[in-house]
Amino acid sequence: MCLIVVARHVHPRFPLVVAANRDEVFERDAAGLDRWSEAQFAEGIGATLPSSTNGVPQPMTPEGLVAGRDRTAGGTWLAVAAGGRFSAVTNVRDASAPPTALSRGRLPLLGVAGEMPADLAPYGPANVLWGDADRLMWASNRGEPGPREVGEGVHSLSNASLDTPWPKSVAAAEAVGEVLREWTGPTAGGDALGGDARAPGDTPRWAAQLLQPLLSRERAALGALPDTGVPITSEWFLSAPFVRMPGYGTRCQTAVAVSNSGAVSIVERRFDSTGFATEIREARVEAR
Repeated sequence: MCLIVVARHVHPRFPLVVAANRDEVFERDAAGLDRWSEAQFAEGIGATLPSSTNGVPQPMTPEGLVAGRDRTAGGTWLAVAAGGRFSAVTNVRDASAPPTALSRGRLPLLGVAGEMPADLAPYGPANVLWGDADRLMWASNRGEPGPREVGEGVHSLSNASLDTPWPKSVAAAEAVGEVLREWTGPTAGGDALGGDARAPGDTPRWAAQLLQPLLSRERAALGALPDTGVPITSEWFLSAPFVRMPGYGTRCQTAVAVSNSGAVSIVERRFDSTGFATEIREARVEAR
């Protein structure tokens, strides 16, 4: 992910709400939102499936795990699971990162499993969010390391520390906050029960409302651009919430709503290299 807006205890019926854009090179293959198998989870965290004394694999996948999947490294960028658990990662721009670093795509899987590593140094440069509506944490292995608890209110996370006031982060957080003033959320029983595909134009209304601000392609003024070590032309392209530049851009959007009961509704909207929506996927994870 490269832009995440999180609202904690802002809405009376949905104490955790998330709107996010994932930016990635277009050539990197990824599977859409779906349930995960034990084998996929094991691959995603770089582990071997454990076996019981009679050789039968024992469950290790978090109950109700739903996420997209990076087909290159096996991990994910955002995951949800039963009990209202949520975790997501963004990259931090750092050209000095060693090529041997562990994939940061493991971190959201470990986050929803309740196994976030205390030491994030072995992983690629990353920010990570994990937890639930009652306790949501943020940490990074660059800059301010954390971990620290994410307070109530609307927060933004891009490719720097939590709530760094980049123009797109500030604009997205303010816009999502405005949406939540009138937002009613998912309707009871109105969501699919697992990774079901919809037509591209059939985004559930609650998700479309949350994600609309993150469709903005408005770029920041040159004088307001951050300095993250990339050429200024790249900084300018990357300053829009919805990124489009040669070979790279926003690949999908994700909306998450966790109800007071802990049930999770999640919608993913996928895009091609031209910015055209190609597929909608949605799932619901019931509370324990």
